[in-house]
Amino acid sequence: MKRVDFWVIRVTIACVGGYLLFLILSNVELFSDSAIAVAETSLPNNSFNADVKIPMDDRIGNTGSGVKPKPESGVAPVGEDSLNNLGTVESSQPPSLAEVKALSSFGRRVALVIANASYSNASTLLNPLSDAASVSKTLREAGFQEVVVKTDLTYQGMRTTLREFAKLADGADWAVVYYAGHGIEFGGSNFLIPVDAHLQADRDIDLEGIELSKVIATVEGAKRLRLIILDACRDNPFANRMRRTLGSRAIGRGLARVEPEPGMLIAYAAKHGETALDGLATRNSPYAEALVKRIRQNPPLEVRRLFDYVRDDVLEATNKKQQPFLYGSLTAKEDFYFSKPR
Repeated sequence: MKRVDFWVIRVTIACVGGYLLFLILSNVELFSDSAIAVAETSLPNNSFNADVKIPMDDRIGNTGSGVKPKPESGVAPVGEDSLNNLGTVESSQPPSLAEVKALSSFGRRVALVIANASYSNASTLLNPLSDAASVSKTLREAGFQEVVVKTDLTYQGMRTTLREFAKLADGADWAVVYYAGHGIEFGGSNFLIPVDAHLQADRDIDLEGIELSKVIATVEGAKRLRLIILDACRDNPFANRMRRTLGSRAIGRGLARVEPEPGMLIAYAAKHGETALDGLATRNSPYAEALVKRIRQNPPLEVRRLFDYVRDDVLEATNKKQQPFLYGSLTAKEDFYFSKPR
């Protein structure tokens, strides 16, 4: 009797265990089917075959160790701040690979802006001070790290300013000089005129003017782009009263043609032998107005193309009375932009 009860109990336990195992397995399968059904109804078609979209912040500057990679020298680190600075390009076409490369590696860029307007021995120029304010503001907005602004410089002031800027330009990627004021061509050489110049005789030009070659020397230490912009081709106010003592050296109209070394551009507000115009007292000169407009253009223009547009703008604004000109050459291996798309 006891032996029969023992076997009954064992059979009963086996049956109950098997039933419980069946229920467990059925619930697991049911749960799996339900989970997949929920996932399929909450995702779009073919979502399981789609690429996973990783947020931009997780894809850039993350090495997996919590340490961001160190950028190369002269290249800004790419991250959230840099991407915000890029902004939105207002163009139907995305930037080319060459444009992206050029825009991503500006490096260190410095500029010197000089405006001579209040001449002691000549009439005051209307536009240089407002031109300098507009150009310096535009360069800062374009991302130049150092923009030095000097106004109404004497002869000694110009020499000191150029000497100090040469130190700043050494090793920079870009060095830019913008000058608005009087300039004179004398015997084939160009001179910028300080505000304390007297220029009673033609031989005084060598003694009281700042030769363009000295300005060129200040930017020669830059590595990639050396740019000089001269809105200085105005009529010479000293010419009528200046005594002629050197018959072999004539005073020209406007500025003389220049041939800078490769890697340098020199932009004239008016072509060699021609003169530039002033604007109204409350406005910039036609050249400065066009220059600021094109530097601020979005998407940005490559620098050589930019000065083509500046020329066209000034020709239109002056009814072809003033034609800007660009001298020099840059390498074809690199494009140069004042600013990034925004």
